[in-house]
Amino acid sequence: RFLPLNPGPVACALRLGDGLPVVALRGAGAQPVATPGCSISTGLLEFGSVTTGQSASRTLRVRSTGTAPLVLQAQTNCPAFAVILGEGPRTLAPGDSLEVTINFIPTVAGPTECTLAFGPDCPTVVLRGEALTPAVCAVSTTALEFSNVSVGSRASRTVRVRNNGGSPLTLHPATSCA
Repeated sequence: RFLPLNPGPVACALRLGDGLPVVALRGAGAQPVATPGCSISTGLLEFGSVTTGQSASRTLRVRSTGTAPLVLQAQTNCPAFAVILGEGPRTLAPGDSLEVTINFIPTVAGPTECTLAFGPDCPTVVLRGEALTPAVCAVSTTALEFSNVSVGSRASRTVRVRNNGGSPLTLHPATSCA
């Protein structure tokens, strides 16, 4: 094994014992080449289901793991995802890290998958989300007529509520009188 301690040529001999041939050993210690390196806290950011017109954010961390500065520029390849923290060209010194936040802002219903790239020295990250259409409330009637009901008696009427959209519809039924 050759493990140079300094740059430059090294020559020596391997002696195998009395009467045995000597093996010449030669090598050169080279100056280490500084190279950038990159690690990312995750390879997949899941945004789940988001209603069109709404947004969701997720964060990841990029770390410079090499021996040379790491040049980054976070970019997505589709408009539904936007870098909102950590955008623009950046240079990280070896050992430094950067927090990057991505927004998912869907405008069209359906699944979306894109990539987030940082440059040639970093792996890409998959961005995934599902866009839902907003909740659309449809009511069977806008007025209920109870006519005359004797005091102490009761009458019931029904209103049907239907969600014609793709997102959950949250109801909080309440009346304005007793």
